[in-house]
Amino acid sequence: MSETNSIHYLENQIEVRTRTSSKLMLIFASDHISKLAASADPDLVKLYNDIHPVFDGFVLVYNGRISAKAAHKSATAAVKNMLNDLSKNKVPAWDVFIQTLFPKGSEGYIALLPSGRKTLNSGKMDHRIQELAAFITNCNEDTKLAATKTAAQETLTAINAARNLQQSKEGSAADLSAAIEGARVNLANYLYRNICYLAYKNFNNPKAVEAYFEFAHIRSKKTPKDDEPGNSLSIEIEPASTKEAGFAFEQTAKFYFYNYGEVPVAIYTGEEGAAEPPGAFVLEAGAEVDKPVTELGPAGSRYMYFLNHHASLKAMLEVVLI
Repeated sequence: MSETNSIHYLENQIEVRTRTSSKLMLIFASDHISKLAASADPDLVKLYNDIHPVFDGFVLVYNGRISAKAAHKSATAAVKNMLNDLSKNKVPAWDVFIQTLFPKGSEGYIALLPSGRKTLNSGKMDHRIQELAAFITNCNEDTKLAATKTAAQETLTAINAARNLQQSKEGSAADLSAAIEGARVNLANYLYRNICYLAYKNFNNPKAVEAYFEFAHIRSKKTPKDDEPGNSLSIEIEPASTKEAGFAFEQTAKFYFYNYGEVPVAIYTGEEGAAEPPGAFVLEAGAEVDKPVTELGPAGSRYMYFLNHHASLKAMLEVVLI
């Protein structure tokens, strides 16, 4: 029988309907799982035991994809912040210093910055990184430029590290997108199996099947969009200081933190003006982590704080609500 002539009830409508929305699958399956869990019927207990590991596998990949997208978004913001700092602060300072040695437009100046600040300050991300590397090469071994060359090399190293992390997170998100599709189809097949079994079990009363499925979700013309991570927030904490996050959050919230600075940051929650508690969570430089609010401080805490113990260096943190 050709696909165009297949009988409608032989098509898995759950799989078809959720192709564009993993979140719809999550909503539909969660409702079914909870209804099965409330039943003491041995047949339904078996259905529950069979489908629950499949559902858990889907949820694991679903949440992992959201986390990976948040990580990629945060890593991208970190690279952009570094490039912004390059154009707003570092390049102007280097340019001013170079002009004390070589007047703008002179042979020496052009040898270092053939197009002035332009190529370092504009263009695509990788192009600007390449231009920074070229500037370092142009400095050669001139002792008068040694400090500038060292500063530029440190900046390039930091940007490359952030860029590599960003690209790795992009790959993780793509891999998980493929994995969640497989998990969605597998779960859809189990849900369809359960519909068929319950229809068989209740063949005298097909309507009874609806007690275990919220079919309105599938019938609705509105398709919920898949969850996306919230906006990335870049936070700088001055040396030897504490900074309050400045945003409200639910007690069920979960955050992705990426420390793209050079010093550790203590992260904790509490009431207004709360001091760092004993055993506060510390995110080391270069590290990243997913953390639910419940692991950062007492239940019901309304404020989130970031503490930088270092006496002279700023701390830099990306925060994304997952």
